[in-house]
Amino acid sequence: MHQRHHPVAFSLLLAAWALPAAAQSNISPTDKFSWSENCGWMNWADAGNPAGAQGAIIAGTFAS
Repeated sequence: MHQRHHPVAFSLLLAAWALPAAAQSNISPTDKFSWSENCGWMNWADAGNPAGAQGAIIAGTFAS
């Protein structure tokens, strides 16, 4: 008997698998601070809980 896979279940599984990959920051742990006259010191690597879970990602064509 042929089983039909649910596209919703597959989408949820794919989304759960992709979430940890989205949280990996490429900011150096030693060079993670910047200064802005309007904002003060900013830490680009240690955001989120646990620390580093929502750090910035800098690429050749985008920053997120």
